[in-house]
Amino acid sequence: MDPPRNVSITFCRAEHLPIADISSLSSDPYVSATLQTPFSDNDKDHSPPLRFRTPTSRCTIQPKWDWHWDVANVPRFGTKLHVHVMDEDCRDHDDRLGHVTIDFTDLERWDGENAVNENWYKLRKKGASKKAAVLRMCAAGVSAVGGNADGEGGSARVLVRIEVKGVTKLEKDRFLQRAFTIGPNCWTKHYSPLIGKVIHSKDSPQSAQKASIFSFEANKLQLSGPVPPELSHEYVGFAPFVTAYFTRAGVRGRLLNHALHSQYNSLYSHDASTEYGVIKDGGGIALARRFLEMAHWSEGNRVFTYVITLDGEWRFTETGTEFAIDLLSKHSLHSDVSRVIAYSGEFFVRHRSGGDGHEHEPEHEQHDSSSDLDHIHPRHNHKHVDHDPSNYELVIDNDSGTYRPNKDLLPVLINWLHSNLRGLGAVKYYDCFDKELEKLKKERKEAKHSGGRTIFRQRSMSSSGSISSSDEEELETGKESNLFKRLKGNFMMSGAGAGPGGAVTGRGK
Repeated sequence: MDPPRNVSITFCRAEHLPIADISSLSSDPYVSATLQTPFSDNDKDHSPPLRFRTPTSRCTIQPKWDWHWDVANVPRFGTKLHVHVMDEDCRDHDDRLGHVTIDFTDLERWDGENAVNENWYKLRKKGASKKAAVLRMCAAGVSAVGGNADGEGGSARVLVRIEVKGVTKLEKDRFLQRAFTIGPNCWTKHYSPLIGKVIHSKDSPQSAQKASIFSFEANKLQLSGPVPPELSHEYVGFAPFVTAYFTRAGVRGRLLNHALHSQYNSLYSHDASTEYGVIKDGGGIALARRFLEMAHWSEGNRVFTYVITLDGEWRFTETGTEFAIDLLSKHSLHSDVSRVIAYSGEFFVRHRSGGDGHEHEPEHEQHDSSSDLDHIHPRHNHKHVDHDPSNYELVIDNDSGTYRPNKDLLPVLINWLHSNLRGLGAVKYYDCFDKELEKLKKERKEAKHSGGRTIFRQRSMSSSGSISSSDEEELETGKESNLFKRLKGNFMMSGAGAGPGGAVTGRGK
């Protein structure tokens, strides 16, 4: 039997894509890819298909991404790569520009080291957005008269490079029944201004004359796999409605499932303000620095809710006792209603001196992150903060009533996190019922409230972001429009629709 291989997939570029924006006669294309293996065919809950998304190229129908995705334990027979080229549209649903399915059985080169398959694939129009097709036809008529600045027309196609790098080698006595992502360590930071207004999470003013922008941050950080196979937790049906929305049973279950999917898509939405990056040193000190940056080092006494997927994607947002934040912190939401995840709970970061990191202000940084981090949208500059990861400690627990992770597996989780976050000073774990943990969280809550909630941070909002300039003005002045009130009401109703148990705190998260 042919053993599974390590495979590096590169989404290079695309040509002659349909036009999705009539005002610019262009699109905002990105690739959404799904790797389906025999493992996922046999057990989609415990071995789900792997998913990957490239950054968005703005205002073009000839995008160049050159974005890599390294996966392992991939069998040749029965594996298919589904490539969907999409147009990002934050004001509406994303448009489908075309798709293609690549069957790994058809790859010409598989055996040997570094077997490279690089081909152009014609994008199928079936299932593509009708709006994009109509706009492309209109643009073709215009170009026939006045010429087309993008060159000669042709069929939409995408260039994909698939490099087979050898047999996957797992640890001794390990047998893993799923493919997994090994790199690179990509990260994204998502901003939700309207959600931020609901929970009063404020960004810094852009100028002295301009009011503050309210924004809520959601983070994704890809860790290097494989996730230890014992880290696998299925949802706990502690109430009938919980089982209903995970299984989509009945009308109520389907509605709740749809509401949670919608909240997830809203929380982790992509727009012009989304930040992308990739860690180049393969899980060294730069990955620990990036994690600390996303967690704002130890500023603000924050506590975060997290979910780690079976493929090692770490998703987290700040949590709190405020209803809206607590609503957003449901682990079923962060998991996108996945039946099985690796682990979940809450965590916070603290300086090992016991302070917030401001008492250490080295003249020279311990490490130059510019060589290890590929910043596409660098925005944050935490001045006067100790940036040495070895001076920080991650405190993590299993406080999740939705999945109720096994406390005895916390050491397994910690060892795996240590292997990724090399350079971090320490990782400490608590069971969610530990009295010491309860005391620590209470202290942070009191310090957070006594010190004020506002964290000042410079960030600009693009006009092509998720709110318009008129909406932004109303947010700044506090005069919410009917549009905002409707969006706010829809968001709250979709989450609150989870029923009486939807606002369960503590282990009910």
